[in-house]
Amino acid sequence: MKSEIYETFMKEYRIKHEVCPKCGTKPHNSTLMGYIFNSSEPDEYKDLNRCTCSNCGDNHTYHERISLEEFNNKNS
Repeated sequence: MKSEIYETFMKEYRIKHEVCPKCGTKPHNSTLMGYIFNSSEPDEYKDLNRCTCSNCGDNHTYHERISLEEFNNKNS
């Protein structure tokens, strides 16, 4: 059950944080620190790995990345 909660949450989390907040592209380089997921408090999870966008060079955390839908909405 907990594995299912984790898998579902992470699938949604990746979609919500898939693109660079500056240019909207997916390719990036990232650090590989592991962050603990607490299934009792899933909304507290934050992936704080440092990312560098391969397109524009912007530096941000993985948690600061946004969904493609959010990027398109803010740039419409």
